[in-house]
Amino acid sequence: MRQRVLFIAVLLALVLPLSGCWDGVELQKRAIVLLLGIDPAEHGGVTVSVQIALPHKLGTITSGEGGANQGKTITVSQSGASVGEAVHRIQLSVDRRLFFGHLQAVIVNQQLARQGISPVLNPLVQSRIVPRNAWLCISFASAEQITKFNPPTDPIPARYLTNFFTNDILLDRPYEGSVGGFHQRLVTPGVEPYSFAVFADDPSSSPRIHGLAVFQGNRLVGTLSHKLVLGWTFVENQCSRTVTDFRCPEGDGRFTVNIKSVHTDIRFPTAASGFQKVQIRTRLVGDIEGGICARLQSTSRRKQLERAVSKQVQTFVRESLATSQRRWGTDIFGLGLTLYRQHPDQWPGDKQWRKQFRSLKFDIKADARLHYVQTYNV
Repeated sequence: MRQRVLFIAVLLALVLPLSGCWDGVELQKRAIVLLLGIDPAEHGGVTVSVQIALPHKLGTITSGEGGANQGKTITVSQSGASVGEAVHRIQLSVDRRLFFGHLQAVIVNQQLARQGISPVLNPLVQSRIVPRNAWLCISFASAEQITKFNPPTDPIPARYLTNFFTNDILLDRPYEGSVGGFHQRLVTPGVEPYSFAVFADDPSSSPRIHGLAVFQGNRLVGTLSHKLVLGWTFVENQCSRTVTDFRCPEGDGRFTVNIKSVHTDIRFPTAASGFQKVQIRTRLVGDIEGGICARLQSTSRRKQLERAVSKQVQTFVRESLATSQRRWGTDIFGLGLTLYRQHPDQWPGDKQWRKQFRSLKFDIKADARLHYVQTYNV
């Protein structure tokens, strides 16, 4: 009996300290941050804006000039010499503990990104304020303006924006467009990081993605438009299932292809020329869904459309590579990473590769395999 009592006492001594969360914070005492924007301050430093959800209003219907969702969130902004100081001042200005566990996106003003985004982003990541899977966006408008945007169709503005961004640019590996993916590419040899370029015409207009923000190291150097992003997705094997239109072989009119898969193979054939030439082979498979030049369904017509798609894919890839190469000299395509993997003993280093990338020659070929959409008579 004595041994049984002693055994129970030991169990209670071990279990009781584990019950409950000693450092937990009640939901009613949390300020749930959905968006975080960072702008340059007027007299140096930064201005941080956080969009905070108002849970007690998310389930209610509100009317007014600002739309049905006005008042569902609030935006609090403070300035400081650093991001950490600004966040601390925001914490002192609200009556609840800031909680970043549901943060959807970090929006950094392009002026700060051009100076170098690491001093702005690293403190947030190191202090675990920002989740690594949060979207990273570069704003060409005021980041504070974007955090104040109230959409008409969704009570949660951050969810509206992230869904909108996801629909606007479809990536096969969306994690690389996040904070964690940015840092991962930043430290990977032979590839440069990127994020999403966000524009907003005025405070009442919906923010929109205008292609990719291109970096060299941690500095923003330019943007890749939607048209050029398509070529980048082909090279990077980032092209997910999507619908794209192409010009007809005759040059008059367009037809639609539902892209099922894209695979690109990159090879550096020989070291004799100092790896100054790279072979890029892209294979595309898709369904012809319609268009002016796709009304006649025949084998000969299908082959004509395949040749047209192959030629245009080559053009997309060549224009995207040429823009990045000649304008910025930054390899967001991962060609250097391919060289590093295929010939690690010949890798010249990131600094030398940036110079070598500017003079790199491209041997580009594309092969499209298309099928007509099958119909069945019932």
